[in-house]
Amino acid sequence: MNQVALTKMIPELKSSYVESFQEDKDRHFNFVLIGKKRKWNVGLYFPEDFPYCLPKSTLLDKDLIGTLAHVNQVGTICMEESDSVFADYTRPHDIVCQYIEDVVRFLALVSLSTCQDELLDELEGYYSPDKSVGSFYHAKDKAEMVYLRFSEPAGKKGRKNFVPVVICDRNQSLPAQFSNVKQLGQYQAINILHLPLDNAVLPPADGKDFSSQYFSSLHTHVNEKNKKIINKLVKQCRTFNMFYVLLTMPRSIGERTQFLLRFSADKHLPHPIVEHSNDWQIDMFSLTRNSKEYLVERGGGEISLSNKRVAVVGCGSVGSQVANMLAKTGIGELVLIDRDLLSADNIYRHHLGGRELNYKANEKSGAVTSWSKVSALACQLQQDLPYIKVLSKHSCLAEVIDDKDLGTCDVIVVAVGAPSVNLQINKMLKNNNFNNVVFCWNEAAGVGGHSIALDLQKSCYQCLYTEGQNLTAQSELSLVCAGQPISKNLTGCAGVFTPFSFIDSNRTAELAATQVIDILVTNASELATSWKGNNSSKLKTTDRYNTMPLKEQLPLTRHPHCRVCHD
Repeated sequence: MNQVALTKMIPELKSSYVESFQEDKDRHFNFVLIGKKRKWNVGLYFPEDFPYCLPKSTLLDKDLIGTLAHVNQVGTICMEESDSVFADYTRPHDIVCQYIEDVVRFLALVSLSTCQDELLDELEGYYSPDKSVGSFYHAKDKAEMVYLRFSEPAGKKGRKNFVPVVICDRNQSLPAQFSNVKQLGQYQAINILHLPLDNAVLPPADGKDFSSQYFSSLHTHVNEKNKKIINKLVKQCRTFNMFYVLLTMPRSIGERTQFLLRFSADKHLPHPIVEHSNDWQIDMFSLTRNSKEYLVERGGGEISLSNKRVAVVGCGSVGSQVANMLAKTGIGELVLIDRDLLSADNIYRHHLGGRELNYKANEKSGAVTSWSKVSALACQLQQDLPYIKVLSKHSCLAEVIDDKDLGTCDVIVVAVGAPSVNLQINKMLKNNNFNNVVFCWNEAAGVGGHSIALDLQKSCYQCLYTEGQNLTAQSELSLVCAGQPISKNLTGCAGVFTPFSFIDSNRTAELAATQVIDILVTNASELATSWKGNNSSKLKTTDRYNTMPLKEQLPLTRHPHCRVCHD
């Protein structure tokens, strides 16, 4: 809607909440809105996409800024707009009236004293500093020195021109294999003080900026133990014209509000924690958190899984994606086992892609060799995720079955696919006293996939096959009938493969990863989960395929004639 149409529409608003309005500037209108207990001065801005989107609102009552939750330092009213909200663009008049009513009700709600904790929890959003600094430091309630690393722009000398890059814990090393973190080592590091407050503090009144005087008032919110630590640490800080302080406050729902403050002056002064001075200019930086505790929770993972170790046997299409999914749940360590090499044949249905293919000849032999799947996958996961530890075993399971890295795993995932190999691995794991195992595999041509969670003390993969069956026996879960041509080849017999897609593998991997987490968190096992796809290839299917829903979960029990369990 253009400005002319807006100017025509606003005077026609029929809302009992509007006392008066005036046009401010292009697409901006200032309103006096009537609430139950008071009037509100609110500015409305209409984006160019209006009425396909809602207006934006700003509180113009400056004396209230810093006292109301969900209103930031410049007065922006942070009403949460759900992606599911549908605004009928054919009725812009009604959209504005409804929005104004929602604003009045929202302001009445956040003005209640019971909502003040929400403001204290959202101080980072209240200030919203333009500049940001990365942080691998997990702030707690203890005062201490931490490292701040700087970059030095070309041609600009002197610390006043340095740009803060990242905050680090002095007692913990950075995840060196993550991204290009190693480059941080080339930046100069200085010690800065972490000042933790015991409770969150309201911002300066009327939306005023963070001042030196306000900072001094925060000292009363530091406990005696931390005051003693701080008094000892600041003695190491000689007078200077620039200091940095990491200021943190508790939040009611975990984490801590965090800001990096830079104090700069035209002359050398004592540390601002030691002595107040109006000569300090204060710049505020927000922090981009990179700590394990924050990233795992923010990504929907479980920090409790950080001490768990899971092995993945078979790192092909399904196994590679199982490893990727588990890594992003917060699992602390993965052991990857596969003897295959990565080739271009793999990249359209494997988690790895063309970046992991090698075309560079060896300088000594002149030959071009492929990288192993497990080494390439381990490298990628450790570059993508800062706190995962990945061990790669370029071998078959039989060669590492007695390896101590495998023996300490909490769960073993078997994603080799072939039933005969699964039966062999099943017996091997059973004989070596492994308990928690997940077998997962695709069926051909997108017909379906399966994942079974087992406690090998109770039942095993062999239990799916009954005694006395013929050589082409199928498991009770099978969806495709045996004894029919399924494989394809594009280059002759040497290029035979079983057809299924990356999407098929993802669906199966999701079942397996979920079962692993269920075992680790709730000890849930003895379950088979299957998904069913379209039989677009017109394969002969089993009775189970014809009767099962799109997804099905079945209990598993020990078969009375299982040759492995009863051995």
